[in-house]
Amino acid sequence: MVSPKFLADLRKEAHPDCVRGDRNNAPVCQLQHGGVGEIIFTDGSEDLATQQKTEGYLAHKWGLEGKLPTGHPHKATPPGITGVIVNLDGTVTDEDEDPFTTTWSVPVGTGSVSFGDSTAVDTTATFTAVGTYVLTLTANDGFDTILDEVTITVNASSPLYTTWASTFGAGFTDTDPSSDQDGDGLTNQQEFAFGTDPTVNDGGPMSVDGSVHGMPVPISTDGGVSYDLYFMRRTDHATSGSIIYTPQFSSDLTDFAASTGPLTVMPSVAGPDYEVVKVPYPTGNTFGRVKTEAKP
Repeated sequence: MVSPKFLADLRKEAHPDCVRGDRNNAPVCQLQHGGVGEIIFTDGSEDLATQQKTEGYLAHKWGLEGKLPTGHPHKATPPGITGVIVNLDGTVTDEDEDPFTTTWSVPVGTGSVSFGDSTAVDTTATFTAVGTYVLTLTANDGFDTILDEVTITVNASSPLYTTWASTFGAGFTDTDPSSDQDGDGLTNQQEFAFGTDPTVNDGGPMSVDGSVHGMPVPISTDGGVSYDLYFMRRTDHATSGSIIYTPQFSSDLTDFAASTGPLTVMPSVAGPDYEVVKVPYPTGNTFGRVKTEAKP
């Protein structure tokens, strides 16, 4: 990306490897082997976001995304491209302790895949289309080449989940249902299930009246003699693409069994998309939880 204010005059000097290129019109002499792939001219007034979009566009077009700094908003995917981000955790050892290089590649896939850094053992892969992909990690120490493969299947997101995810805007970047972008211990699918914010570390308990969405809580109304488990539930839970909720109870935190007790929808201010539900603890059970899974 070149701005006219810094490109006063671009022409060859006597030496073929010298061009005039700085703001003082002084010759800049640098050896370069190869051609110029693309130059973008601007007026120099673009904001940071536009600069980063341009950097991301050029990097991904010319295979230089690995050169973008860590944390760059377009390191994993080009501008305007969204996808499923998967963390890749490889392991490479050399028994002779020879230095080695590593490379991730995609020999089989139904769509495009972008690596955060294709030369790093631990990196990310971003998939922009559903389907089955085979990723290969190749290591070479100058003497031998070895490789291993991993198969990843990318499924289509539920329209309900996609609509929910879109309400959190550009800040919600890792939208895979199994991811935990905000690091609060809840997967995105659980955030979807319990009505919490996937971009905010807020994995605390819900309020009984539904004014605060959160994790299920045990409530006793008779001084601890008996308890009910309260949890948030989506009002569209019976719809394909929503969530199946299964309350489970245990006496030892080891063996959990699905509840057979009645589910009661309670009066609440949880909002149009969620409701508060309670289920009684079975006699002799001290521990309760709610299992959530995508509804086919």
